[in-house]
Amino acid sequence: MRTATRRRARTHHPGTRRRRARLHGRSRRAWHRALGESGYLLQDAGENTYQANRSLGLPDDSRDFTDAGALLHHFVGDKPMRLLTNNPKKVQDLAQMGLAHITPVKHVLGVGDSNRRYLDAKRQWGHQLDEQDLS
Repeated sequence: MRTATRRRARTHHPGTRRRRARLHGRSRRAWHRALGESGYLLQDAGENTYQANRSLGLPDDSRDFTDAGALLHHFVGDKPMRLLTNNPKKVQDLAQMGLAHITPVKHVLGVGDSNRRYLDAKRQWGHQLDEQDLS
């Protein structure tokens, strides 16, 4: 079984063994998973997603849209496009990559007791969500 797993890892994820060796046995995915779990614990204790990131010494939003920007440049080019997002920072970041003809399209689906606090934190951080979107 171990041999098959190793063979599959080499086949589907080239360089996996080298990356793990370089990280001295600690994979980046495991590290990010541990930070994510810590964030969830902080959120369970009452912090919103941004407060939890700050408590862990992380930026509010560390997502990088470079790959998305490159793909959009390749497939869409300089044509106008509509993007389903409530996040004005995403539109600004893509505009800085030369994608200036983006029209954001707000979308809100599935608001319930389980995610209302999360969406409210997003709204407070600047996402284009209204009070009525969350009710």
